Amino acid sequence: MEAKTHELRIMNGKGDTRVAYRPDVAEEVEAALAQFKELAQKGYLAYAVDAGGEGGRAVREFDPKEERIVMTPAIAGG
Repeated sequence: MEAKTHELRIMNGKGDTRVAYRPDVAEEVEAALAQFKELAQKGYLAYAVDAGGEGGRAVREFDPKEERIVMTPAIAGG
């Protein structure tokens, strides 16, 4: 049985970029983790979203068991 594909979605000025990974494939998890860390260092915020696309909660660390993590640039107020 093939593992379900999870995704890291990165919101940007062009819409979004999707990084797909299977939680049981180390190379794919490492690539998604590296992307997560890079964006977190740039100030992006991360949210774990349930499979139905509703609801979400802020996350500070990458968890490959999350089916979908959405990263958004921080919004500066003024």
